[in-house]
Amino acid sequence: MTGVRLRALLTALIGLAVVAASACLDRPAGRPDRGRAPGATSVSVRASDGVTLNGRLWTRDPRRIVIYLHEYRDNQTTWWPAAEQGATADPSALTLDFRGHGTSEGDPDDVGGVARDADAAIAFAREHGYDRAVIVGSGMGATAGIIAASNQPRVAVLALSAPSEFADLRADQAIGGLASRIALMASEGDLSARESIAEFRKRATIPASRVVVLKGIDHGEALLTGDQAPDGMSAFRRLLAELWAS
Repeated sequence: MTGVRLRALLTALIGLAVVAASACLDRPAGRPDRGRAPGATSVSVRASDGVTLNGRLWTRDPRRIVIYLHEYRDNQTTWWPAAEQGATADPSALTLDFRGHGTSEGDPDDVGGVARDADAAIAFAREHGYDRAVIVGSGMGATAGIIAASNQPRVAVLALSAPSEFADLRADQAIGGLASRIALMASEGDLSARESIAEFRKRATIPASRVVVLKGIDHGEALLTGDQAPDGMSAFRRLLAELWAS
């Protein structure tokens, strides 16, 4: 083999290795489903296109439930600490892995299908007797939650760092029917989330009291656990209480 051909072969092999490594790095976050969540029951949630989603259910109040939806390339375990909290009279809680995330079936790049997953979570809650729900979503989960709740009058949304658009998901087109059933949180340094809040408020009359912008640059669940955690948790609890009362 000539030196030119050898160099060409080596270059091709290196290129293939780089592509393979990039593909591995592009998979969803590697935090595995630990198989247990204290106080929860393992459940399966089936989307309308047949994809089975892995979830956990904390049973408390039999009529009200909080549905927690995670960010892109993450999984339901990020919401377990919040879902685990609650006395007997507090709302029940449901977490799930979106398609292709955690241990759920499906393709992680089927972002358009994530709205079906949020629909399925609401349907699951209805089938188990919950007649009121609040979706707490982060990032992509918040966008999917807005779309799913837009045609569900007994479902409200508390959206953390919600993009107005996320790939095929268009929350900006769904926000109009949610003005009285939505609350928004973001940090002032998260420019994309702040721009999305501005877009949402152009399209729906959302009361100023239902919009919280915290200091710092935290995104999603980090609004409740990061540098501004005390203020974030205080605002979160207030907004959640207002949504239940509305």
